[in-house]
Amino acid sequence: MKEVRNMRIVIKSVDNKRLKKGIEMGVANAIVIKPNQIGTIETIRIARAAGYGTVISPRSGELWDPYIIHLCVGQNLGQGKIGDQVDVNELARIGELLGNNAVYRGKEVFSRFL
Repeated sequence: MKEVRNMRIVIKSVDNKRLKKGIEMGVANAIVIKPNQIGTIETIRIARAAGYGTVISPRSGELWDPYIIHLCVGQNLGQGKIGDQVDVNELARIGELLGNNAVYRGKEVFSRFL
């Protein structure tokens, strides 16, 4: 049986000390990051290095909606929480701009958990 995504660490403000402690303790295998300040990219880097799955989730009303899409695509995360048609349209626009250079990871993102 494959492992299940176990998201017990939710970083509401970038707290890399908390993330590193969770990694050391082995409490999870994925993280939900709610970006709102400098340090988000470093948090993604730390999580990836530990083999964690990474989900970006916006905080209500705090970020420009397409920012989450740009962050997910730019960091090649393969997943993120998007909520409305504006986000889907932005994702489609980025796909058109990338053309044949776009990589759709599909189920590959979840392969180690399925």
